[in-house]
Amino acid sequence: MIPQILSIDVPKYLKMSLWQVVHPADLCFKLPDNVSLEEGAMCEPLSVGLHGCRRASIGPETTALIMGAGPIGLVTMLAARAFGAPRIVIVDVDDYRLSVAKQLGADDIVKVSTNMQVCQPLLD
Repeated sequence: MIPQILSIDVPKYLKMSLWQVVHPADLCFKLPDNVSLEEGAMCEPLSVGLHGCRRASIGPETTALIMGAGPIGLVTMLAARAFGAPRIVIVDVDDYRLSVAKQLGADDIVKVSTNMQVCQPLLD
């Protein structure tokens, strides 16, 4: 049994913590002894980023625009760089996430607003 609390993405209105999860064994993978739990936790976000870069045919001639500088957006940015993208622009509403993206190698960052009053003149 794992002594830590397992986190599962559930809607926020449920407000629950789970101590145990029953999951089909054929959907579980034992991490090798040389892979930490933190490294193992990054496998899924990294696979999303790699899949997105493959689907978008990212390569040395591709400028990448990534919408969102959360965990998946950041690993997608790193994957795009590994695929050879010469220019990567990342967009988010949060200054801290954008600063992390810049530190990790984004060429340009764009802060957007969730305020529709700011956006309305652009839509007219």
